[in-house]
Amino acid sequence: MPDSRAAATGVARTTRRGLWLAAFYGIALLLVFHATTWSMISIWLRSETFAHGFLILPISLWLAWSQRERLWTTEASSAPWVLALLLPLGAGWLLAHLVSVLVVQQLALVAMLVVGIWAILGHRQARVLAFPPDVPVPGRAHGGGAGTTG
Repeated sequence: MPDSRAAATGVARTTRRGLWLAAFYGIALLLVFHATTWSMISIWLRSETFAHGFLILPISLWLAWSQRERLWTTEASSAPWVLALLLPLGAGWLLAHLVSVLVVQQLALVAMLVVGIWAILGHRQARVLAFPPDVPVPGRAHGGGAGTTG
């Protein structure tokens, strides 16, 4: 039994480190691309059509929190090759910046956020965050989460 407890502690420590690193990456990315970040926020402030943008972060955090038990038992193992996806996204952002196409800058920023977090946490944890048990995924049995009966 001590081996399984030590393994679980190691997974939790690796997971905690990965989640903190992902949070740091997200904050740093939004600060580095502050002009694009503020452009999204200003659109959310002035347009009722896009005001739901303020709900995305709290809902995402709530969904991640609802998966905390699965996250703590799934080891975070980075996926460095996924970082290669940041190159075309960064190039797309730069090109959009050079020709002043704000919507492409914003989409590229959000994509860089998602891809970076995926690279930090790895495939297993990214899958936990992307597909909660109540979301049907082809090739996976239904998880039987809170929204299911019997």
